Amino acid sequence: MAPKKYFNILKKYLAGEINLKELCETIDERLLSLRQESPELTKEEEFLSGIELICEEIKDGFRTKDELDEYIKQALIPVRSIVSR
Repeated sequence: MAPKKYFNILKKYLAGEINLKELCETIDERLLSLRQESPELTKEEEFLSGIELICEEIKDGFRTKDELDEYIKQALIPVRSIVSR
């Protein structure tokens, strides 16, 4: 599951340890690597693309940081139960 792989960075973002710009840059860099590796859409790329889209929509004024936070929290719900075991 893709969210599990990114649990730590997303947790840091939600805790305020890294800012929105740092998160978006990290996601963009990883997506660039994934897209260069394979033209096929992977679960990881699909997950990260959702975050990337919201980051862009925040920059353009169509979404808020709170909406990104909620998206990430919802994505991490299943991961939290796995990680906390």
